[in-house]
Amino acid sequence: MESIDFWKLCDQLSIVHAALLIVGHNPSEHQAVEDQDSSRQPVGYDGAKHAIISGLRKEKIEGKLLYDQPYNDDGDPYLSVVRSYVDVESLKVWLLSKNLREHFFFFPEAKVSEFLDKDHSRYSSKLAAAVTAWNWLDDESKLEGRTPKQAVQKWLRKNAAEYGICDEDGKPNESVVANISQMVNWQTKGGAPRTPTKKVASDISTGPKTQMSVSDPSSASMQSYEMDDDIPF
Repeated sequence: MESIDFWKLCDQLSIVHAALLIVGHNPSEHQAVEDQDSSRQPVGYDGAKHAIISGLRKEKIEGKLLYDQPYNDDGDPYLSVVRSYVDVESLKVWLLSKNLREHFFFFPEAKVSEFLDKDHSRYSSKLAAAVTAWNWLDDESKLEGRTPKQAVQKWLRKNAAEYGICDEDGKPNESVVANISQMVNWQTKGGAPRTPTKKVASDISTGPKTQMSVSDPSSASMQSYEMDDDIPF
């Protein structure tokens, strides 16, 4: 392994580190990149950095924008691209949506399937959205408090424009969102969404706030369970 490969172990990256990796440079070798004139920075770095910032602001990428003092001439705090960070899995999904797949974040993994290639003669935006949403759920934290179907629906609504699944008013097409989420959903027998919690030996009653008797399956709280009897095809 080369030293740059160890950056693949990171679940989060600063905007600076993410931008450097996108353009194929080892962040360890560019510690002072922000102190350099743009003409001396790696080719593409400035564009990648601003694209990531835009993606965070529009919530296309998960992460957080953090600001520093002193304030600038407009009285606003300076955005810190060193402290601000992105979620790597979310960044990868965003990169795929931009058709950027042949660089650090995907090598030496297998070539991305052709059905995600917008230039392919048989490209289907709905299929691409379904597969990308399914891959996005590799991070189980995305399921906190939600069923897979609910999590996918939220992702689809946020990325509807990117995959052309909007109606004439530019709003997410709820019929398409419903169909795709049914297709992606693997929890077809229903059940309450699981929220990961720390195990406490002395407390065996941890779980959803809604109280439900185990011995009484007809409890009214069972109404909160989502049943999905629809067949996606």
